[in-house]
Amino acid sequence: MAQEMRLKPLVNAAFLPRWIGYLVRLPCEIVSKDEDTLKVKTTDSVEIQVNLIKGTEVEGRFALFTGRAINAKEIDMSTYVRLADDSGKVLSDSSADQATNLQYSDISSSNDAIEFYHDDRFSTATGYARPLVREPNDSSA
Repeated sequence: MAQEMRLKPLVNAAFLPRWIGYLVRLPCEIVSKDEDTLKVKTTDSVEIQVNLIKGTEVEGRFALFTGRAINAKEIDMSTYVRLADDSGKVLSDSSADQATNLQYSDISSSNDAIEFYHDDRFSTATGYARPLVREPNDSSA
């Protein structure tokens, strides 16, 4: 019996297809809200859908969603963290962050880090290059 992979990689739209069936973390900008879905802009500027847990109220403009990748354009949310308020002000308890008054103006500033994590040259260090532990449809985990 295979164990589920503990890694929840940060992804953008380009890397989401590698992780279909796995839990991923998706930093994004919220574009529009519907009752149980969101349209979000990924760090590589592609719009995808996040399926919310029924009754979830999502606040702010920037968020980090954890959820299962359903296909190349959709994830089912498990949890989310609000990264910034509607104006882009970073939400942090850190006095350093508060002193510098950090602002998100565009979620694409996080894309370079995601590209680095998934670079095949660094796969040993990051573990992000390819899922290695189980097949996505293996329900025995």
